[in-house]
Amino acid sequence: MNGTVRAGVGWFPTGHPYHLPVAAGFYLLVTFALWLDGTAGVLAGESRFGLAAIWLANTHLLQWLAWAAGLRIGPGLAIPETIGAALFALWVLARVD
Repeated sequence: MNGTVRAGVGWFPTGHPYHLPVAAGFYLLVTFALWLDGTAGVLAGESRFGLAAIWLANTHLLQWLAWAAGLRIGPGLAIPETIGAALFALWVLARVD
């Protein structure tokens, strides 16, 4: 890997037989983690952050549903994957204290 560190999805680029299962698993777990953390935040009294995390998860799910329904900007999965990664990055950055 020439000294570079990659995320799991980056190990299996588009066209690799493991790309779809790894990417699908990653994005499903991202959505679940956002809902879980958001719910925990609401229950712990951090309702502002908790609701924001829940809405990030909802946005992530809705954009994939829109893509599946044929509402696409360009071919392929790059756009919904980029949106999902951006939403995940927002959550991670917001969680850093």
